[in-house]
Amino acid sequence: MQEINDMKKRRVDQNLFWLEQRSGGIYVKFHSK
Repeated sequence: MQEINDMKKRRVDQNLFWLEQRSGGIYVKFHSK
């Protein structure tokens, strides 16, 4: 079960990275931790 959660988190991280590339970092500025 933990492996599945890790896969989901990794996919989300990749999507956030892709959005950052598309938006030039604007998305991450608004959603920074």
